[in-house]
Amino acid sequence: MLLLHKDSNDKGRQLEELTLLILKNIGFADISEREITIGGSELDLTANLIINHPAGRSIRRLICECKAHSDRSNMPDFLKFLGKIYTEEAVGSGEVYGYFISLNGVNGNVQGLYNSLSKTNDNIKLYTGDQLNNILLNIFGGIRTDIIGEHLFNIANRRVYEFHIVYYDKNIYAYFDIDDNIYTILNTNGSDIEDSLATKLQSLEPIASNGKLYQPIKHKYDEVKRAKELRCDLVILLLLNEESIDYNNLLQELPYDEEDINNIINILDSETIVNKNDNIITLIKYDSGRYSEPFINVFLDIISMRLTKELLDSYAYRDIINNTLLDYIINMQPALHLSADEKIEAQKVLRLSPSAIIYSCIPDQMLKNENNSDETKEWMNKYYFSKIYQLLISDYRNKTLYKFYLDRGIREIEVINEYKIKSVNKIEVERNSRTRYGVGELSDELGGGIISILIIDHCCPVHDLHVEPWSS
Repeated sequence: MLLLHKDSNDKGRQLEELTLLILKNIGFADISEREITIGGSELDLTANLIINHPAGRSIRRLICECKAHSDRSNMPDFLKFLGKIYTEEAVGSGEVYGYFISLNGVNGNVQGLYNSLSKTNDNIKLYTGDQLNNILLNIFGGIRTDIIGEHLFNIANRRVYEFHIVYYDKNIYAYFDIDDNIYTILNTNGSDIEDSLATKLQSLEPIASNGKLYQPIKHKYDEVKRAKELRCDLVILLLLNEESIDYNNLLQELPYDEEDINNIINILDSETIVNKNDNIITLIKYDSGRYSEPFINVFLDIISMRLTKELLDSYAYRDIINNTLLDYIINMQPALHLSADEKIEAQKVLRLSPSAIIYSCIPDQMLKNENNSDETKEWMNKYYFSKIYQLLISDYRNKTLYKFYLDRGIREIEVINEYKIKSVNKIEVERNSRTRYGVGELSDELGGGIISILIIDHCCPVHDLHVEPWSS
């Protein structure tokens, strides 16, 4: 945890405010005899805890020490604290509570001694690390670590991260490092803090002297997003030009600064995705006869961020979705054992569903462990196909893809479901259902355009006739 402050006096004030908030949250009142020492890094105080019970109420005295040193608290600190507790009890104050709060943790010796003491003494409490964070989150509300984690994944492709709770002026924030030289500070809901507040917090210790640069998450996200878009656009251009293009033509085709384009070419070259030789940029998709991991990653980014109808309609796009891609997918999903016919079926679905490609190339927990049982293999294959067909239906109902499906001649997807609700004795309720999704063009008198259609059989000219797209 980081206790921000301007100077030693402000550090003492911040430490006192924070400690009072913690103790009041725990239930202590009548807090007095405060003493700030060692340049604002330590606070000693006493307080009373009122305990109500059937016979009336009793008061328990508290001695509390709060440490805000840059290093972890050590054994001499803790032993000195314990001495105060035992001395207070020895002079006749009755049972005394002792709370030792260390913002930057304790060393292993202190933790070990506390663990032993806590087995027989419930009046001694150590608050540090997660216990301290939990109290602060209870006071100020939780931190949206899910949103923060998503931000970090988008800008740094990392799911694992470490954040620190930052305290200043009766508020907490989330601090985390984006990389070795850049950090950010967020509100507890995962949003950027206001610029004026960011300027203020950057000027406070210990952040001011950490030698790192502050950057709002949105600024960094926009920067990374732009680099990803350029990367995708360059690879798309190569795919649409038979995987090779002259450097000067590339500069004319891409709407980016030459310096940015050169930076991306150098990055892609270092990742063995492109090769620049005599001003010719060439796409590299394969590594030892297999699709390379870097190429697949860019291809998935293209589908997620920059997929155009021109690319979808191209031979280059369809050609990527072949047996080599299925080999990559099977390697990602070891539980899959597709027959030759199932591979053909999977290719057809994947060529029609961009979302199914993304799903297939990212390990599914259900498909990550190989099983040699024939029954299990069959079930896993069915599970996989149910997933990609569901994603195909979702894509088919995505209005941005209507024209793609119409031009490909895909007029309808029919889904047949069977529902059975079973008790211990019998089938209680059952029903079969059929849903037919279509895309079609509106006539000019109805406004034109392409729309999604829910096809209902009895609305056809011949009652109850199952009219197919190929029917006259």
